[in-house]
Amino acid sequence: MSIHQVLVVVFMFLIQQSARDSFWVGSWLKIPGTLTHELAHLLIGFLSNAKPVTLSVLPKREGKSIIFGEVTFTNIAWYNAVITGLAPLLLIFVSLSLDRYARTIPDVMHNVFWAFIEANLLLSSIPSPTDLRIALRYSLLPAFIVVFAFVLLRLH
Repeated sequence: MSIHQVLVVVFMFLIQQSARDSFWVGSWLKIPGTLTHELAHLLIGFLSNAKPVTLSVLPKREGKSIIFGEVTFTNIAWYNAVITGLAPLLLIFVSLSLDRYARTIPDVMHNVFWAFIEANLLLSSIPSPTDLRIALRYSLLPAFIVVFAFVLLRLH
């Protein structure tokens, strides 16, 4: 395990812990991940005709929950619900590519920065419960998951 990979794991733990302990510290540490998570929804929603209308990456409290960001759509349909809802999974591949790049940089401070960004990408690649509700809205989910996984494996 390289020092870069150790840093990624440490940052993942610290980001998750700070999000539990402090609304503001956790929110600000998650901004890069929140931004990329919501941009993934926005991009795939735009490409799949889900018609995104709003984008928010500013954290807010709703009851006991924290909403880190959201994108709203006006045209979620059977053909775009799964790919729009599961769009953040693409960040796993972005993170893997970033990992390959970051491990070639000898400077420790650059490694720390890229490890922080990579940890954010990995944490934000997990679909939220709302994302899963959107993706599961239609019964074609198993077929889409198989096709999606096949395409991603072929691309990587």
